[in-house]
Amino acid sequence: MIDLGQLVGALRGVPDDPRLGGIEAHVSIVPVDGSGSVDYLSLQDWAASRGTGSIHPLTQMVRDAIVQEVRGKQ
Repeated sequence: MIDLGQLVGALRGVPDDPRLGGIEAHVSIVPVDGSGSVDYLSLQDWAASRGTGSIHPLTQMVRDAIVQEVRGKQ
């Protein structure tokens, strides 16, 4: 479980919209710019860091906001 309140500044939780194919009660975490809009360049940079062996600063922010590990859930 992630405390979305700890994702201040660079990240924001955005609820999925089931009417658009999203999952009920699921939240996507995205980088945002100063106006609160999705920062697509940062999102691409963050996604490109997967599998590189180094922890992206945004990944670390998410890790720091984990308040409880939920086993068996994906």
